[in-house]
Amino acid sequence: MAVGDCAPAITTGDLLWPLPADTHASTLVVYWDGARRDVATEDRSYRPLMTAVNHALSSPQGIDYRYGLPATAFENARQTARALEALYATPQRAHGAYAQGMFTRLFVFLSGEEFDRSLMFVGDPTAYRSGPLRAGDLGPLRDLAEQSK
Repeated sequence: MAVGDCAPAITTGDLLWPLPADTHASTLVVYWDGARRDVATEDRSYRPLMTAVNHALSSPQGIDYRYGLPATAFENARQTARALEALYATPQRAHGAYAQGMFTRLFVFLSGEEFDRSLMFVGDPTAYRSGPLRAGDLGPLRDLAEQSK
């Protein structure tokens, strides 16, 4: 193992950082132009959507430490835009080269500037954090969300 391979383990405090994300939301919520659809674990759309969420978490391109949004931006997206929200019954940790800490919810804009920048926000019951993860391609997740709306 090269010394450079140890850097993410040191910066994230996660010795398992190279493993793919394997989070399990209790509910996925698809918001599409004002409509809302809850996708429970037994729904046939759940597994492909959850796989796409975990794939996006596992392919980070960086983290935007100086970027954040007010709570109203998330609420506006729920009411009028396109987004996916993953709600977790227990705190989750997505392994990876960028520290996200524990989270109980995740929000992905599926349209607009945040989608164009491939941003994924994590948070807890009180708020989403600033410093979103910049994922790889969110297109497959958007396509699956559109199919399940």
